[in-house]
Amino acid sequence: MSPMRASLILLVLLCSLPMVTGCGLFRVTQDIWRMERAVELHGEVVNAAPGTPVVIMLVRHHRGKKKIWNYSVQYGPGSYRFLTTPGAAYLFAFEDRNEDLRYQEGEPAAWYGGTTPLKVIVKDGGKAENLVIRLSNEDYQGMEQIAPPEEVSEGAVKLGKVTVSRGEVVSLDDQRFSPERGRQGLFAPIHFAILSGYGVYFLEPYDPAKVPVLFVHGSGGNPQEFRAIIDRLDRRKFQPWVYQYPSGLRIDVPSHELVQALTELYGKHKFSRLFIVAHSMGGLVSRAAINEMAGRLPTHPLKLFIAISTPWDGVNRAKLGVDRSPLVIPNWIDLAPNSPFLQSLFEKRLPPQVPSYLLFGVAGGDGTDGVVPLISAVSLRAQAEAARVYAFPETHTSILKSPVVIDRLNSILEEHRRHKPDIRRTL
Repeated sequence: MSPMRASLILLVLLCSLPMVTGCGLFRVTQDIWRMERAVELHGEVVNAAPGTPVVIMLVRHHRGKKKIWNYSVQYGPGSYRFLTTPGAAYLFAFEDRNEDLRYQEGEPAAWYGGTTPLKVIVKDGGKAENLVIRLSNEDYQGMEQIAPPEEVSEGAVKLGKVTVSRGEVVSLDDQRFSPERGRQGLFAPIHFAILSGYGVYFLEPYDPAKVPVLFVHGSGGNPQEFRAIIDRLDRRKFQPWVYQYPSGLRIDVPSHELVQALTELYGKHKFSRLFIVAHSMGGLVSRAAINEMAGRLPTHPLKLFIAISTPWDGVNRAKLGVDRSPLVIPNWIDLAPNSPFLQSLFEKRLPPQVPSYLLFGVAGGDGTDGVVPLISAVSLRAQAEAARVYAFPETHTSILKSPVVIDRLNSILEEHRRHKPDIRRTL
């Protein structure tokens, strides 16, 4: 790439920052500072019965009380992790035998530390590992003093300063799903999370007779980008879910949060099938989530994965931004070609019960669909696992509105709803 072309692309990257002066620039730099300070807690729950729901709670002091700051759900023993702010925290886990997300006396449980909580303190940007919680039937002190999460509405709770959705029923017209909020999720993800919340949202009440179709947007995107597809979805057979998340974070963060949301929703609704339709970076988020979910649920409900215009091998503009921009959006690190995240994405093959389809556009010119290089969208690694690969004369954005694409998408959904088609993985 010539120096002049590189400079022009860098200028585009910088000019795409919203409100790069005043409070807009302050929010961008403040969010980057907050993300650099974030700490990670890694551990393992042992002595849990295989296949039994286990809840792990991150507890902090807040306004004189112990409060559940975050939690995760898993099945049986295994690893857990939290991304949180610096400071003191406590960890508590229990077998949630009645699956109500609340600890009852008699459920095997433990603090990190045993029968009494052991404080975990992590400084800015640090990591605490090997936080093993050993469940037992002994008596535990302090749980009665912990305030449960504030329920904002049915399907949504307040965790710390953020509202997290686990099936809140909303309209696609909700202002949280607007293009402006989507851009904010890219450039100021922490501010976005506090203002808008994040999680999996239902566009209608849950119906066990319908197959859930989860739509996952890409970098800077929003659920409203799927409006044309959702409008033509057969609502007699399918129920649309959307995943709204702060897309500027490192990609493994929203992918892990998606795993947490789907695990909790699985425990609540016991759905046997789930289809995922993802656009652009949303395909990377979804693929990483599928990797993490493998083997973690009693049954594997994911039965179909459709990726649209996904940059499997990254985009050069992201690397240019990382190398030259004074403000680096964290997801650029993972979107850069040959990043450790992209290299690890195909270390696991998709489970055999999760057929994948690749859809991409070829109308952007200059070897791209207008955003994603075609060579990245048709990565040989992704093709090697794909049941089918489809190209369309569309751009990166028009592909989500094309009647021809939507017809093809609906035929794939219906085919997999009715039965498992006879397909072969092709190179």
